[in-house]
Amino acid sequence: MKNLKSAIQDEAIMLQAPDDTPIVINGSIPLVGQVDVSGSKHSILHILGTLWLLDGDFVIRNTPNIWDVRYLLEIYKSLGIKFALTSEELKVSISSSSFRYSEEKMELASKIRSSILLLASLLVRNKYVKFPAPTGDRIGNRPFAEFFAVLEHFGIFYSMQDGFIEARLKNPLVGNRVIDLYSHGNNRTALTIILAAANSGRTIIVNPLPQPEIIELCAFLDSFVCPVNVEFYPSGAIKIIIESEGKIPINSGGSFSVGPDKCELGFWIASAVITGGLIECHLQSPILSEKSLGPLSGIRHSLLDGFGVETSVITTSRFRIDGQRSKLKPINLIVPHNKELTTGLSIDVCPQFIPLMTLASGKSQYRDCKYGASRVTTFLTELRKLGMIISLHGNTLEIQGRNDLYGARVTGTDIRGAASLLIASLGAKGQSELDGMFYINRGYHDIVRKLNYLGANIRRKEL
Repeated sequence: MKNLKSAIQDEAIMLQAPDDTPIVINGSIPLVGQVDVSGSKHSILHILGTLWLLDGDFVIRNTPNIWDVRYLLEIYKSLGIKFALTSEELKVSISSSSFRYSEEKMELASKIRSSILLLASLLVRNKYVKFPAPTGDRIGNRPFAEFFAVLEHFGIFYSMQDGFIEARLKNPLVGNRVIDLYSHGNNRTALTIILAAANSGRTIIVNPLPQPEIIELCAFLDSFVCPVNVEFYPSGAIKIIIESEGKIPINSGGSFSVGPDKCELGFWIASAVITGGLIECHLQSPILSEKSLGPLSGIRHSLLDGFGVETSVITTSRFRIDGQRSKLKPINLIVPHNKELTTGLSIDVCPQFIPLMTLASGKSQYRDCKYGASRVTTFLTELRKLGMIISLHGNTLEIQGRNDLYGARVTGTDIRGAASLLIASLGAKGQSELDGMFYINRGYHDIVRKLNYLGANIRRKEL
């Protein structure tokens, strides 16, 4: 790849401690203007899990320059992959001859849940892998049983002891399989797909999550590794058929574009409405029409229509949110379990819309069928500091509408909770201080700069 070596000379400095400086937000300023939506965090993390199935030079456009991506790239660098990450694209150079197994940077795997995907392509290259189990944020640690079940499907030996996962490939991945992923999560689905692409045989995956990042992972593998066919059903369900020879394609380089991040789309929608603004989102991929909304489909049909949010598709790559004309109605938002995710609605998008419920014309309800009350209670106290009137009944939040928010000092403790607090602070009267920017930087690329470009008044706190 042209000039790749020179482009990566300074990459070692990339993982200095992320800036976790609190920010100060002056709220109640309408956000107006155009904003580029960054590439999907989930899509790029899934694609990064495939890298050792590849050989050649690749350009992955619209890669979000966020900390979860940086952590995985630093691990891959210690294993012999060369890369250059800018604000617009990722260039990677992968060669079998440069592979070296090392656990030098594996401690970074503990920082992000998607690092479990390292199991797949690393096992293909090295037949053995050991790294610390990915830990949770303050929502709590995530169970590993569903990932171990995938390894069992493919006859992979594994163990977990003293906080470390070990996996060993004693025999080649061979055979035809039918795997039912009913009611299982995003990363398990991705791990199954990647291992199937490394398997010599035909793998049929039924009931996988019909999420945009899963479709994009299949498209990436189909472009560079082996034939992958996704069948779509009227119900919204999908079936994935993977035909692989179990071989690593040599010099199979090329380019691929990552689609827009659905959580960032949700962020801009909520921010436009809570500030009474007018935001036009620009997507890198021309995928929109009034009949086919891509990653916006679940958000619009399950959330925006019920809320009464005014939205419009301008072109195939431009989407407008009119917070000035939106008159919010109360809504009962039920966050579905994985097995019910056939509408395209993302579980991670939903917490960002809790602050909007305070603007509705009556009481709204929010119930999380996957995580229960654990996800929302982590930032429930913080939302109350901003003036939200919230009561908790079992796993259901009840939010009082027609209520003003006021600035306060709040702390984010997970990615989506911190984003929700940032949205609420943008709509609050007066000045707020948000701590926990580490989480924002893990999931949202350059979000503060984009907000200030739209007219927000945000600065770093002077320490």
